[in-house]
Amino acid sequence: MSHSAARKNSLDLFGLCQHLQEAGWDAYASDLIGEIAARRTHPAGRGICNLVIDSRGRWRFTATREIVPGQRQDLVRSGRSFHLQQEQQEVLTVAGKLHTQAELSEVLADLTQLAVEAGNPTAITTTEGSDPWHAGREAKSKNKM
Repeated sequence: MSHSAARKNSLDLFGLCQHLQEAGWDAYASDLIGEIAARRTHPAGRGICNLVIDSRGRWRFTATREIVPGQRQDLVRSGRSFHLQQEQQEVLTVAGKLHTQAELSEVLADLTQLAVEAGNPTAITTTEGSDPWHAGREAKSKNKM
C-alpha cells in the first residue's frame, strides 16, 4: 500500500487526542509512531484506565482496578530500604476499531460502562441484543466474562 493510500485510511490523531482531553483524559498524540496514548482515573475509583488508538482506528482499552486495598511493608535488605506494596487488582482489556472519528464519544461511553460493570460480572449482559445501557446500539458479542 502506498503512503498516500495509507494516509487516506488514517484518522486524525490530533483531533482524536483533543477530543479525549476534552472528555477528561490525559492524552498525547504522536505522528512519529502513529498513536494516541491516553490515561484517566478508573470510573469506579481506585484504579486507572489506559487507551491506545493508532492512526488506522485500532484501539486497546485496559482498566485496572484495585479490588483489595494494598498492604504496605518496609524492608531492609543489604543495607537498603525497600518500600513494598502488594495489591490485588482486576484487569479488563477490550479491543476494537474506530471506523470514523465521530464514533469516539460513543466508544468512550461504552468503555466507561464496561469498566464499571466489570467489578460485577453479573452486570455484563451475555446474550445477543440490547443491554439496558446499550439502548439503540446493536450488541455484537455473546462472550461471557
